[in-house]
Amino acid sequence: MKKVCIVITFFKGGRIQRFKPKKFPRWMNLFVESCKHNPTVDWLIFTDFRLPKNRADNVKFIKMSLNKFCSLASKKIGFKIRTRCHYKVCDFKPAYGLIFEDYIKNYDFWGHDDIDKIFGNFRKIITDKLLEKYEIISTGKTKIVGYLTFFRNNKKINNVFRQSKDYEKAIFHYKEAIERKPYFPDSYNNLATLMDELEGLPLAVEFRHASWATDRVFAELERRRTTLVAVDEPDLPGLFPKLDIVTNPRLFYIRFHGRNAKGWRSGNMQTQFDYDYGDAELCEWADARITKMARHAGSGVIFFNNHVRAQAPRNAVRLINLLIERGLME
Repeated sequence: MKKVCIVITFFKGGRIQRFKPKKFPRWMNLFVESCKHNPTVDWLIFTDFRLPKNRADNVKFIKMSLNKFCSLASKKIGFKIRTRCHYKVCDFKPAYGLIFEDYIKNYDFWGHDDIDKIFGNFRKIITDKLLEKYEIISTGKTKIVGYLTFFRNNKKINNVFRQSKDYEKAIFHYKEAIERKPYFPDSYNNLATLMDELEGLPLAVEFRHASWATDRVFAELERRRTTLVAVDEPDLPGLFPKLDIVTNPRLFYIRFHGRNAKGWRSGNMQTQFDYDYGDAELCEWADARITKMARHAGSGVIFFNNHVRAQAPRNAVRLINLLIERGLME
């Protein structure tokens, strides 16, 4: 039988990271339990967190920090890599075969995945016959996806990411610069550079700091016909304000994150987004903002991110009814 491993990284966030996980998520023991359904597959989890209580023979935890990962990636890929954001490591997934080549050398195939799922016995689907036929197996029809993609473990495939003309740009850390305050050196230029690289794609930009709320920024988004994402979040110092500004006549976009002021900066995403919108709060948006935004854009997208205890779909249904009552939806 083909020897298969799955590589996962889960590191503590750096000092500028907004969401700093303090431990494995609460479902981690269930994740490990589900891995037992695939005894012929090994999981290699590189982490600097305290290990979960549930353990499995085929789930191997390897101690590694974010800084050590960057050093290893720099050595293997061939140029200096530095990031203080644990989310950024996701961009390196296609290069895991090269970065972790010393750890996976005894496997025929390696894969990358995340810990936010529960497995059945997927070796009934990912059979040796299938592995013999293909060099890369992904659930995406036209592209490689971040979850459960498999690669044949050889030099050619482990370096296939280099065939992308933009792979070096993808590795550079735009996100750090964009989430900083605009008065950090080159922050405006970094945003402009990123939008230049993505020209031709439908774009929407969500800012996380109040100091981005300036006429200069709005005018540039309007010039580019790029959608400014309106946000609903707690009234806390430094957060981006609730606005009804439309910078793209084709699309407005609103994201409801919840108003859990007490839990917002707890460092725990399950606490941060645990919020249930009341009718008065939704009516405020329907009457004061969405009505105006709908007049200035051909269409709109509204997304609820307060998903911890299924509040998001319930609030979305209520807002839909409010918009229908006001003639903004059919």
